[in-house]
Amino acid sequence: MNPLVTLVSPVYNSMPYLREFLSCLEQQTWRPLQVILVDDGSTDDSAACLREMLPQLEGAGLDVTLLFSPHGGQAAAFNAALPMVRGEYFTWCDSDDRMTPDSVE
Repeated sequence: MNPLVTLVSPVYNSMPYLREFLSCLEQQTWRPLQVILVDDGSTDDSAACLREMLPQLEGAGLDVTLLFSPHGGQAAAFNAALPMVRGEYFTWCDSDDRMTPDSVE
């Protein structure tokens, strides 16, 4: 059995890129995969998009946690996520990144 990998991504005003980024997460071939998405006080529709896409991501077999916090910057978003990390391995990416399906592998 594969070890659990946790991927953390801060999200701040990422709407132009967010759906494509979430699609990249959904297509990851590594399982089990814990994903922690931290909306860092976005003022665009990023938070709504995260909520909307949650069932689709979970349906793809991802263990997804959404966190919402006031804007504090990238470091604050990571710090909010760290207590929830359960994976034997940990990685991160930004919400405007693109990944190939085997990026976590």
